[in-house]
Amino acid sequence: METRKPNTSLALWIGVGLAIGAGVGTAIHNIGAGVGGGLALGIAIGLLIQRRQNRDSDGR
Repeated sequence: METRKPNTSLALWIGVGLAIGAGVGTAIHNIGAGVGGGLALGIAIGLLIQRRQNRDSDGR
């Protein structure tokens, strides 16, 4: 039976997206839009990296 280590890249990228989004939102005086955009961007990047790691570990 194969054990897999927990994948934390999604959580990492959500955090990075939120931090960048908060900074951008502060700069444009609309924190809500910045955080929302950063969250969406972080989720997208995290899922892409997670999918790539799963594909590579499956040997495809």
